[in-house]
Amino acid sequence: MIGQTLPAILIVLVLALWPLALPPERRGRIWRRQGFIWFSLVGGFVALFIIGETFSDPGGLQAAAWVSMWVVPALLLSWLAFSRPNEGAITLTSVCALTTAFNVWAIAMGEWWWKFENEHGPISSIATFAATVPLGVLAIRKSWIAGWLLVATALIPEFLVFLREPQRGAISLGFLTTPGVVAGVLFILAGSSERKFPRGFTRIGGTQPPQDYPDIPGSTGKAA
Repeated sequence: MIGQTLPAILIVLVLALWPLALPPERRGRIWRRQGFIWFSLVGGFVALFIIGETFSDPGGLQAAAWVSMWVVPALLLSWLAFSRPNEGAITLTSVCALTTAFNVWAIAMGEWWWKFENEHGPISSIATFAATVPLGVLAIRKSWIAGWLLVATALIPEFLVFLREPQRGAISLGFLTTPGVVAGVLFILAGSSERKFPRGFTRIGGTQPPQDYPDIPGSTGKAA
C-alpha cells in the first residue's frame, strides 16, 4: 500500500513545503493557487477523457445525453459555489455526502455492481468526479471546507474498497484518489493559513507593505 500511495505523498510534500520559505501571510495564497491549478489541470484532463470515451462508445445522441447528465449539474453547482459561496458550501456538503453514501452502497453490492459498471461504464467514478469539480471553484472563496470535502469524498470510498479487497483497494488509494487528495490538502493548508492571516493582511496595517520582507513590492528590505 505504501508503494501505491507514495506518488500522492511526494506531490503533497513538494507542493506544500516550499511555500514555508515565504512570509506567513503569503503562504495561504500560494497554496490556494497551487491547489486550483493542480485541480484544474487534472480535472480538465479527466473531463476530456470521459467525454472522449463516451462519444467513442456509445456515441451519437446517447453519448450527448450521458455527458449532459453530469456536465450540466457540475456547471450549475460550480456557478453556485462561485456566486454564492455560503449556499454553495452547504449544497456541496450535501452533494458530497450523498455521493459518498452512493459509493458506500456500490461497494457493499460487491461483484454485482462491478459487473454492472463493466457493462455500462464507471458510473460511481463519474458521479464522484462531477460532485468534486465544483469544490475547486468553492476553494476560491472557502478553501478550508472545500479541501476537507475533497479529501473525504476521495478517500472514504476507496478506503472501504481497501478494507474489502486490499490488493484492489491499494491501487485505488494510490492512483484514483491522488488528484483529489493533493488538491484537498493544499486547500486545507490555504484555508488554515488564511484564518490566521486573512487576505489583504499586512503586518504594519493600511497599504504600507511589511518592512522586513524585501521580496514584497514597495518594502525597504530593512527590518523595522
